[in-house]
Amino acid sequence: MEKDITGLINAYTIEGEINWYVIFKLIQNTQNNHEKIKTLEKKWFESKSDEIDEKMPNLNKTDSDNQEWIDLFIKAQTLTHKDPASDEVQAIVERMTEKVEGLFGDDPEIHNRIWEVRKSPELSMDMGWYPLGEDLLEFLDRAFEIHDRKRGFEN
Repeated sequence: MEKDITGLINAYTIEGEINWYVIFKLIQNTQNNHEKIKTLEKKWFESKSDEIDEKMPNLNKTDSDNQEWIDLFIKAQTLTHKDPASDEVQAIVERMTEKVEGLFGDDPEIHNRIWEVRKSPELSMDMGWYPLGEDLLEFLDRAFEIHDRKRGFEN
């Protein structure tokens, strides 16, 4: 029960509201579609699916690493009115990149696969991940494109 409340509080903190449809859909998916989630994880992440499942940020977790992810998303949400190339936004994207590299190493293919799933609210929910809002996703997508170009990466 405590994890459910933590997840609700964290979802509200990021979005400023509780999207009950999303909450109920996620609960339904994780309770009834465990095999489907595992199949999707294997399809998208192959041999790294268990590692990704274990290490991905989760709204129900209360550890400091997870809290930093939530804080980064909140900061990004408050900056969506700014230029994605601004130093402030790029600092957030850089920290997100550092965190992903810390979790999964310097593997651009796995990073891109995680981001592709994350960018799709439907696929995120199918995988049991809390979907981020479309405006935030579009903003972060532009910011990551700028960040990757500066680092010399092409998607």
